Amino acid sequence: MIFSSFKIYCSVIFRTGYNEMATQVKRKILITGASGRVGQVLARAWAEVYHLTLVDTRPFPGTAPARFVQADAFDPVNLREFCQGVDTVVPLAISGNLGDDWDTIVPGNLTAVCAMFQATLEAGCRRIVFPSTVMIKIDPGLQYSASKHWAEALAERYATLTPLSIVCLRIGAVRASTSPTVFPGTLRLEYSITHRDLAHLFTVSVEAPDTLKYGVFWGISANQPAGVDISETRRVLGYHPQDDAIQLAQRAARTPRGRWRLFKIWVKNWILR
Repeated sequence: MIFSSFKIYCSVIFRTGYNEMATQVKRKILITGASGRVGQVLARAWAEVYHLTLVDTRPFPGTAPARFVQADAFDPVNLREFCQGVDTVVPLAISGNLGDDWDTIVPGNLTAVCAMFQATLEAGCRRIVFPSTVMIKIDPGLQYSASKHWAEALAERYATLTPLSIVCLRIGAVRASTSPTVFPGTLRLEYSITHRDLAHLFTVSVEAPDTLKYGVFWGISANQPAGVDISETRRVLGYHPQDDAIQLAQRAARTPRGRWRLFKIWVKNWILR
């Protein structure tokens, strides 16, 4: 009886300890285009949370907070290598200029997206968190917007026909909360997302249940008024943005520097009348 109880006790301790260790295992995340604005935000926010591999053709500004590889993430051979053993891929190595023509957009936003989806699938990765854009709503006629819409449709086919889970995030204008662009009068401030909210949005996308095979979600801060409705992002992903870009702009305008800036704007407008 004592021996049986001891075996049960050891079994419980072992299972509990194993489960605790399992929950402490860091996900392996691949971020391509890691030297860009979004990549830097995520790399620094996730440095202690996930096991990161950062890839970009450009050097990482300053000291990289995790393993950094300077390489071409558009190259299919590189992609297959980087995706091995990875849980989630965040592909930021794409064309990011709104005014680009098709000749510039196709290699990054079409050809490379196809290669990335396929490499991720063949490597057995669990999820892709794909950065789309709010420009799909603001100016759907842009070739850049069209390329993102096409990528979302491709993502849906991959998620439907393969084991991959793909979360598409239609991200707004990424701004630091203290950025000079967070100020009254800034164009499309209602579509903004702060660095803090951006990192949170991508985190809940990585951690969303495996039952979420595919989804397209708007990604802005809790702006009032808001450029888009993020209620579905809140409900499905558990997104809880902390910032309101409109309030941050109003607060910035009330500081001494902000008042001086408003005065200079007023003088400029008065002279130009």
